[in-house]
Amino acid sequence: MRGPWILARQEHDGSWGGLQPPHVYSIIALHLLGLPLSSPVLAKGLRGLDGFVVHTETPEGPARWIEGCQGPVWDTALVLNALLDSGFDPDQAAMRRATDWLLDHEVRYQLAMDCLSEVGGDPAAVADLGVLANFVISRDR
Repeated sequence: MRGPWILARQEHDGSWGGLQPPHVYSIIALHLLGLPLSSPVLAKGLRGLDGFVVHTETPEGPARWIEGCQGPVWDTALVLNALLDSGFDPDQAAMRRATDWLLDHEVRYQLAMDCLSEVGGDPAAVADLGVLANFVISRDR
């Protein structure tokens, strides 16, 4: 039974892996294995889905949808890396603010990193760690 494996990998924010597909499928799998939706684990998982919902105003009125991934950390790290590669000065105020923002959003839970390595890792997430380290090293030179 995979239930214990899935349960052990729920992150502090209620998600599984920070991506919507494994999040949704973990909720479905645990429910199919007999866990009620009112259980603390599934209730936390359902609340965690709010992080994937985008709200916007349209000419027809309010709209919302669920995105597969909210990637501001990945996107910020990749843009910083591109800016460094193109010769931007790491000491520019905007570059420092972006780096500080990345450090404030760093994943500090070992479980998330263990899960990445156990399932082969997400190349973008693994690359972001290297990008961030490279940027911090460049900035601090």
